[in-house]
Amino acid sequence: MDGLAAMAAADEHHRYEMTSDGQVMISPIGDPAVAAVVSRLAMSLLRAYGSERVVVHLGIDFAEGGVRVPDISLWDHLPRASRAGYVGTEGLRLIAEVRQGSDPVGWLDRGAVYAAAGVPSYWVIDQGDTKVAHRHLLDAGGTYRPHPSGPVPIDRLLATAPNTD
Repeated sequence: MDGLAAMAAADEHHRYEMTSDGQVMISPIGDPAVAAVVSRLAMSLLRAYGSERVVVHLGIDFAEGGVRVPDISLWDHLPRASRAGYVGTEGLRLIAEVRQGSDPVGWLDRGAVYAAAGVPSYWVIDQGDTKVAHRHLLDAGGTYRPHPSGPVPIDRLLATAPNTD
């Protein structure tokens, strides 16, 4: 874990993550269209929840699930660093990730990792052709289910105060 943290600290242009089996994934931070959506969503969440609860591109240690760096995370309180400078999952309420195009390696297991950690809400913002937010809520059995109101157009989500429920 210290090696991963050192690589990430030395390279501000890439995201360094680790899967549960120790595979390191290196990907660019994102293109301008993705960065713009992340910025707009972060501003919307900041207005609704405050600067002590919303964090962009924070390395999160999911223990058995590896290390992930989601685009945006929402917390009960500002998280504290744990192993190798990454934060644990205590108080984590929402993870939101923006994707464009096909899923990169490791994308498909993210929801399972977040669900196993008990993250109550997981949003996937599709910046591709559909331009919608797929919101998922954790059920009592520990599985994500689609939000009852279905996918939401990105512009509508960003025009309102986001509710994580």
